[in-house]
Amino acid sequence: MKKKKEITIKIQPKQIDKELPYPYFIDSKSKVGRQDFWKGKPLKLIAFDKNPNGRIGTLPFSAFWKNPKKAIGMYPVFEHKNKEWYTSIIPITHISIYKGE
Repeated sequence: MKKKKEITIKIQPKQIDKELPYPYFIDSKSKVGRQDFWKGKPLKLIAFDKNPNGRIGTLPFSAFWKNPKKAIGMYPVFEHKNKEWYTSIIPITHISIYKGE
């Protein structure tokens, strides 16, 4: 039986002052990978918003997963391990999709 390939989506925030922020690696369950780096802040991707001050989730996770490129130019909304929500003030400029083995 063929094993289904796991998909990971890399969302890259915009470069600021000649420094490229660390990317987020998101799995199909909306979990943020590389928790050795993030340590639960953030833990989960909730949605994307057109406004960095917003929390309404203009693009919910399910819609992002179906069409990741729609998130370009938007601000990710995350949930931390303590269940607190946070909207990044840095927009996403690049999306990459990785299909594992």
